[in-house]
Amino acid sequence: MLVVTIKKFPRFADAREHYRFTQQTCLSPVIYDVGGNRIIKMFQIRTLDEKESFEKEAILAKEMSIKNIGPFVHGVFTTSTKKGYVLMERYSTDLMETPPKSWDDVKPVLLKLACSNVIHIDIKPLNIVSREKSDMSRDYRVIDYDPTFCVHNNGYGYAIMVILLNLSVLIRDPTHKLLFKEDIPPIGDVLQKMEDYRELYSRVIWHYFGRPLVKEGINLSSPHKDALAALRNSISYENCMEKSVEYFYSVQ
Repeated sequence: MLVVTIKKFPRFADAREHYRFTQQTCLSPVIYDVGGNRIIKMFQIRTLDEKESFEKEAILAKEMSIKNIGPFVHGVFTTSTKKGYVLMERYSTDLMETPPKSWDDVKPVLLKLACSNVIHIDIKPLNIVSREKSDMSRDYRVIDYDPTFCVHNNGYGYAIMVILLNLSVLIRDPTHKLLFKEDIPPIGDVLQKMEDYRELYSRVIWHYFGRPLVKEGINLSSPHKDALAALRNSISYENCMEKSVEYFYSVQ
């Protein structure tokens, strides 16, 4: 099992000096740009449960860093203010901000993740980030390894993540085409394997359907819009796994 060294600092200022942060710009409530093409993700560790969750995410983030699936992790540390931090490489854009030229470009990182025996149930465009490489291609990484939504693979992790990523993209913007669907196993096999993750999957899908169906300003005659509207009218928390997967397999 991977062991991650967690440095302990009395004050955040001590960590800032140790890691040579040159700035501290808030990007979100828990993400800060600290300069040098690096960010920190902050965690509350006020309880034993929060401490355990922080340590699990830090270990998984470090493992994915080593495997070039997640951003490089420079360090993990805590302060006496009951906060934990993961310091990692910054990737400045996500899939919705910078869509790939070909969705096949994204396949390798999902395959590597699945081969690492991890299913990222909260996979979505915001959680796949990229940056340009020297040859003008893009380097894709998966982020946000919350242990609540990262579970062990049962052999169908790639298929499950592709379905979730497709649905999250289409629900946010139905003008998108489906992504790399051709190498997914038959629906019956997938649904049988997904039963182990029904509760987590349903929570994520139900969250998607709690948002507006079509974002402002896109083409309302999108070929997927009517089908998604019909799906919304027939879906419930109890059947959302079957209904959403059936929809994925039915759309060309």
